[in-house]
Amino acid sequence: MKFKLKPLQEITLVLLLISLGALIKNFRPEVFLHFSSTVGFGIILFFILSKITKKKKTLLNTVVTTLIIFLTLHYGFENKDLIYPLALTAIAIFAKFFINIKGSTVINPAVLALLV
Repeated sequence: MKFKLKPLQEITLVLLLISLGALIKNFRPEVFLHFSSTVGFGIILFFILSKITKKKKTLLNTVVTTLIIFLTLHYGFENKDLIYPLALTAIAIFAKFFINIKGSTVINPAVLALLV
């Protein structure tokens, strides 16, 4: 049996393993809340915007974007610290759907969100 991953699947797997390592090394409720809110909110936004816009986007791209945001942002100890990752996730997912030229994004949505 031949098991070969596509490049997008490979990067998603690598980022998931790095995220899992970060969750295990820093096992605190704040880190898990940061991870679950960033990735969960990104996936929810993906499905909502997919239904509204009828654009064909891949879920793995959204997962990669949210994992990059999770890995680059520092978590906080208070509930108000969830505003930043949620806002950046929203910016990245909206950029993925609405800032396009000929079906291709102008700038990497995760980079745009982090620059904002």
